[in-house]
Amino acid sequence: MSSQSNKVVAHVPHRFKSGCLAAFRNRLSLRWIRRYALGLGAFGVGLLVGTSAAYADCSRERVTVIGDPDERDRACVALSDVSDYFARAGFQIQFDLTVRFVTQIEVSDLSSVHHDPVSGYYRATNNEIRILHANAPGTSERRPWHLSWDQEIGFSILEHEVVHAAIAHIMGNNYSRLPHAWHEALAYAVQISLMKPELRAQVLANFSAVQAFGSTLEINDVIYAFDPDAFAVAAYKFHVRNSDTEFLKRAINLKFELSDPTEF
Repeated sequence: MSSQSNKVVAHVPHRFKSGCLAAFRNRLSLRWIRRYALGLGAFGVGLLVGTSAAYADCSRERVTVIGDPDERDRACVALSDVSDYFARAGFQIQFDLTVRFVTQIEVSDLSSVHHDPVSGYYRATNNEIRILHANAPGTSERRPWHLSWDQEIGFSILEHEVVHAAIAHIMGNNYSRLPHAWHEALAYAVQISLMKPELRAQVLANFSAVQAFGSTLEINDVIYAFDPDAFAVAAYKFHVRNSDTEFLKRAINLKFELSDPTEF
């Protein structure tokens, strides 16, 4: 009996120690879980913030730019330039847009209207601009307005595509009602308006013989296809002659004459 009592008494400290150790371990485990949960929560919040930032480029909630840091900066400047221009005409633009810098633009990406190699395009169906990297293969051989390709030319072409996106935003369901030649005329007019003065002067000097369109009937796909560079200059001069932003508003509101291409 006593020996058994001794055994019992002898095991009390062991059980006590085991209980204390278990409680201590449980406290440690609980503390570790809490710290881990807090850390994981902070990581999750950081991940969500990072993801949101990736889809809120240029401090614009619904804008995504896919390119290197310099390209992202240029895209943000282009969006601001075009937004400010349209604001002067009374339009507020909230872009819903992806700008993707690419090495090449596949023929399958383009509509049947395009036949020559292009440096960028806007697709309204998915609100996306695809634009060539400044140093993409073949760009050095391109000579828009008879000028050597450089980063400034590439940036101007990007602004041209952003103008298309701005017009799509403003017109909504009426976007498809604007004829292709008019889309291009307006985009070229605003593009040249936004060029740095030195670049614009070079473009106009290289096409000094080109006059503004005689009437809106000359804004058609036949004249556009014949010489897009000359068409661009004529569109810009027509745009300026007709009070630029006022003409832009009339065109976007579809208040213009349409030409019949079969007459040419």
